[in-house]
Amino acid sequence: MGRLYKPTRKLKNGKKWKSNKWYIEYQDANGKQVRIPATHSKSEAKLMLLELEVKAKRVRMGLEEEALKKPRMKLSELCDLFLNDIKIRVKQATLFTYKTSLRDLVYTGLSDREEPWFAVKYVSDLTPELVLGYQASAGETLSPKTVNLRLRVLLQVLNWGVRNNFIEENPLCNIQLLPERVVNRSRSFTPIELTQLFNASSVDVRGIWEVFVETGMRKKEMSTLRWDDIDWIKKKIIIRAEISKNHKSRFIPMSDIVIRVLKEREQLDKSEHVFPTIGKWNSFYAGCYKELKGLCEELDIKGVNIHSFRRTFAVRQLQNGVSPASVQRMMGHATANLTLEVYCQV
Repeated sequence: MGRLYKPTRKLKNGKKWKSNKWYIEYQDANGKQVRIPATHSKSEAKLMLLELEVKAKRVRMGLEEEALKKPRMKLSELCDLFLNDIKIRVKQATLFTYKTSLRDLVYTGLSDREEPWFAVKYVSDLTPELVLGYQASAGETLSPKTVNLRLRVLLQVLNWGVRNNFIEENPLCNIQLLPERVVNRSRSFTPIELTQLFNASSVDVRGIWEVFVETGMRKKEMSTLRWDDIDWIKKKIIIRAEISKNHKSRFIPMSDIVIRVLKEREQLDKSEHVFPTIGKWNSFYAGCYKELKGLCEELDIKGVNIHSFRRTFAVRQLQNGVSPASVQRMMGHATANLTLEVYCQV
């Protein structure tokens, strides 16, 4: 016996979410339970359910030769269902990645292009040939990694649709992703390079480089660091869980150099954040990249980026006899092996 229902879920804040659309659950001609979205109107959904049950019964009785197939699912509708299902179970950053990928691949009018890459109405219209065309065209402006990321999101949507009985099969299950280039990791700075960089920087910018290399903080952690995260008495910097990559709080000891830089900034800047700007750039996040890029081009220092300061911190700590476990805790790594194997390759 089929039924109508509106999906509900319990949100993280304790409240209850309920769909405004009716769904149908019924047994198809093969006795398999099928769930499909219907309509916002309950009366129309009832008629749809009745028609589906009658057709399924006729197939089972041999009155119709063809096996009953599910109604064709619109690609955009399946994406909507997927996003609604996962939005309460994934991080906001993950949800943003999914939405961005589907915006460019599926949703018309929501990207910079006049139409999405896969300008098809139904899931069944997707073909491997469309994917090949996308890989060739998008590959001219996007990296293979980005192209693959977006395709993986679409594949995830399709596989989710199969698992939840919205579609019969994934029409793109056998596609081949692009080979991704091996990205060379940034290296640490040499002592001579650090000296050159410090001497070529303004006082303000040099202080930021010094804090980077003396604390091993990530760029995001630096850009969101607040004055109330500074424990002057215990001489520690508090990295809050909400800004930490692994969502765990940690403490970083402040060296005399860090204390000097922060004391100087505290006297000059009354902002809530310790590093709201850098040099002439209003955005600390973007300014770090531009400032370092310009200085390294001027000094002919190659193979480094902002993350190189973090690598330099790890190398120097270990060279000074600090235990790998202590360096791991200061850097917020899951294991000491990560610190040794990845960050300490000069």
